Amino acid sequence: MVAAAITEGLGLLLLVPLMIIVGLAPGQFSGNRIVLAVNDAAGQLGLSLNLSLVVIVFVVLVSLRQIIVYSSSRLIEDTRINYVAKLRKELFEALGATRWGKLSGSQLVQFGQVMLMDCWRVGDAAQSLFRITSGVILLAANVVVAILLSPALALIVLVSISVLTLVFSNRFAAVQVQGTRITRVQNEVYRVVENFVDNLRVAKMAGAESRMQDEFATTVDALSAEYSGFVREAAATRMALQIAGAVGVGVFLLVAMNVFGSSGPELLLLVFISARLIPHIAALNQYAHQLLYSLPAFVHASEALELCRQNPDHGDNQMPLKKPEKAIELRDVTVFAPDDSSKRLIDDVTLKVRIGEVIAIVGPSGAGKSTLADSLAGLLQPHSGSIHLDGIQLDETRLAAWRMQVGYVPQAAVLLRDTVRQNLTFLLRNLPSPEEMDRAMRCAEITDVVKGMAQGLDTRIDRREGVLSGGERQRIALARELLRSPHLLILDEATNALDIDNEARVLGNLRRDYPSMTIVLITHRPTTIADVDRVVFINHGRLSSVTPIEQVIPDQDLPKENIRHA
Repeated sequence: MVAAAITEGLGLLLLVPLMIIVGLAPGQFSGNRIVLAVNDAAGQLGLSLNLSLVVIVFVVLVSLRQIIVYSSSRLIEDTRINYVAKLRKELFEALGATRWGKLSGSQLVQFGQVMLMDCWRVGDAAQSLFRITSGVILLAANVVVAILLSPALALIVLVSISVLTLVFSNRFAAVQVQGTRITRVQNEVYRVVENFVDNLRVAKMAGAESRMQDEFATTVDALSAEYSGFVREAAATRMALQIAGAVGVGVFLLVAMNVFGSSGPELLLLVFISARLIPHIAALNQYAHQLLYSLPAFVHASEALELCRQNPDHGDNQMPLKKPEKAIELRDVTVFAPDDSSKRLIDDVTLKVRIGEVIAIVGPSGAGKSTLADSLAGLLQPHSGSIHLDGIQLDETRLAAWRMQVGYVPQAAVLLRDTVRQNLTFLLRNLPSPEEMDRAMRCAEITDVVKGMAQGLDTRIDRREGVLSGGERQRIALARELLRSPHLLILDEATNALDIDNEARVLGNLRRDYPSMTIVLITHRPTTIADVDRVVFINHGRLSSVTPIEQVIPDQDLPKENIRHA
């Protein structure tokens, strides 16, 4: 940027001897220090100051400047692309290193919005900042040349630039507000698209496609209107700057001739420089608009990063942890909602799960079943109380190590958009042996399903819909966790898409093939709890009973006894 400014300034200064040589200013600059400096430089090189020399040097300087500008543009664009890539990687890494309890569904969606949409606008902001810096340097180079020619007239130029900046700076706040609105509408478009894709099946069943399409059209139109408003604002400001610049040049010409009595050739060169300043100022204004328009996206991305940095998972500082041999125990554990410190998801829960035991957690929706399971898994750190493995407290330095010993299969099995093989193995550091793969698939009752696919394990599947039924997807998710050989397996309604016979076979296989594995079932089905050791009843975040299966009547209501510790 500095090199481009220097070459531009030298090129402008060479116009002085060029005007003398071609006869536009005979004698006007004969004692000018610029002409004398150029003449001395030529003499030291053994050259005479003539038209050919000045033209050659001028062309070389202009060409050199264009090469520098090209290289600078490439550098700025490459820096922008690399910055966006770095920011996305940083966000992705930060998301993985954030404490799970601080990541609600809406915050996870926010990360998707930031990484897919806002990052490019952050890159635009960085690019605009580079171009503003470059533009200011080039502007300064032109002003320096004007000062060398005429300090008094150069002062007028500086005053004019300051006035133009003040006049048009009042639009900057409006542009930033406009950028905030665009960020909000972009997020709304993301939400509408996500809702449409996730609910397209039920929308078709209800004939609601047109309503969802109308919502999308309305949102896209709003985004288009905001973009159009920004473009109109930038174009209007650019037009006003050009008009104001033309008026300024005219006023400058009158003042120079009538007040300072400037001569024609000197005035011509100063007017030329002043006219060159107008596009520079207009470009700076445009870059400032782009920067302010993009700043809300930068704020959005910064907030997402700050959320992660304030809630580290401490996974990198994990301490080694032995496999528990006796029990997993919650002692007086309370967990609050991540966005509401007054709401207790589970309240003063004490529960002891013996190693190798199979228990079922039962309760109405919103009772705290999944929160209880997440606490056992080490995903949630209690706000009060503690978790113990064989009597050793599971503090934050051991949580990550414990989670590596836990398998978790959710109700909605979201798979990778990849092959069956990749879905089964992507969590593993080392690929499983054929025997390990076969054992996990047989236990999950998915072997015959995969064999029936055209390409077997190399068949590509989608995240949610496609060639697999809901039950088949759940069984692939179960086989994936079994390949990790977890010590604790949590099945969060993970077999509810299976028919009763398939579910019974899967649960029986788990008992037979993994007899030492501790299994926690979250379920509503009476048939699911038929083969467990104990049933944990929970309601309103509190345990109402922990009952041996022999004492449980499958269709009974939740027990009303007082809380009982196991």
